[in-house]
Amino acid sequence: MTCNRATRPRLSSRSLRTLLAAALNEAIELAEMDAGIIIPSDFAAERGAGRPAQVQIISDATSPSNGSTVGAYVSGVINDYNRTLTTSSAPPTRRGQITARVNVLHNPGLVARWYLFTGLLGILWLANVSQTVGVLVMKEKEQGVLDLWRTTAARPWEILFARTLTYVMVFLPTACIAPLVAGQLVYGVPMRGSMFSLLLGATLFLICALSIGTLFAVICSSMRQMMMLLLFTTSWQTLMSGAFAPVEALQVWARPLVVFNPLGHWVVIIRGVMLKGVGIETLMPHYLSLLGLGTALFILSAWLYQKQAR
Repeated sequence: MTCNRATRPRLSSRSLRTLLAAALNEAIELAEMDAGIIIPSDFAAERGAGRPAQVQIISDATSPSNGSTVGAYVSGVINDYNRTLTTSSAPPTRRGQITARVNVLHNPGLVARWYLFTGLLGILWLANVSQTVGVLVMKEKEQGVLDLWRTTAARPWEILFARTLTYVMVFLPTACIAPLVAGQLVYGVPMRGSMFSLLLGATLFLICALSIGTLFAVICSSMRQMMMLLLFTTSWQTLMSGAFAPVEALQVWARPLVVFNPLGHWVVIIRGVMLKGVGIETLMPHYLSLLGLGTALFILSAWLYQKQAR
């Protein structure tokens, strides 16, 4: 972290280290970074005096493999460097060794099932909810029920809104039961955040999944066509969500597409709330993204449904 020298406040070494650690923790909570190294301001002075200098490694262990790999890799590099100092002909003032203190956040036990459960839950919700709603709407379309609704006084968006609200009320209890019963009792996943924050994110994510199923049922002409389209989009959303592989593993051109993936936002929310104890204010960009995606999908579904009536 750098700032302009003219406007940089005078801070003590401890205060500056605290600010850097807070900024790094915030970036890790938002899943913007996996790890970071804090080098104190007296690092060069300590090494110049021939004394050991300590650095702090902060690693996010929400993904156990990333947490263990980062800490082990950085520690290995430092140990290799220290060994070269003991065998080199460097002057004594340049032989101050480096010690590393590794802080593992959010999952110090490196329990893999926490990471797998939070990723798999969103995939199951997306596949099952969108497929169930899509099949129900497609059956009504094939039986002429959707055409019959157009003869009523209700407007298309009112019909779809009533259906979406009904499905949300049906599926939302699962959003309460799955994290608490299956997550905590069966898999031992902690609930470190607010249940309200989790339910708010679950509601927005369910609206997106419902809107996807409704949209595909409206635009497709047969059940087989809708199922193939759902299979394709669900696979794409799963691979580009960060549920099992980090988003940084994608090609550079593909990373911006994650913004349009509801599953990617939900994975950040559920892991942030359950594993990190993050509040709504920190995860607000992901809540707003889910709200925007759900609204856009719903408006598109209502517009296409109204267009077919003409």
